[in-house]
Amino acid sequence: MKIGRWDIMFCDRFKNFQKIGGGQYDSNGNQKKIGKWIELDKHFNNNHQATHNGEYNLKGQKVGIWIEMIGDRKMKERRYHN
Repeated sequence: MKIGRWDIMFCDRFKNFQKIGGGQYDSNGNQKKIGKWIELDKHFNNNHQATHNGEYNLKGQKVGIWIEMIGDRKMKERRYHN
């Protein structure tokens, strides 16, 4: 069951760990994402390290502007209306 803060860690080839994402799950045990999140792209790998940065409402729905990033570069924006 996912409750509370979850962090996404990345281990490079030198076995150095770095926090690259994560966010908060609700405390009711519903496993709903809430608040600000940084999620990995579904094709994330060593050669494609894209993340999606945005926010979930209390219902676990994406809201507002979500930004796709590769490193520090902004690649795309997507707006969610709920």
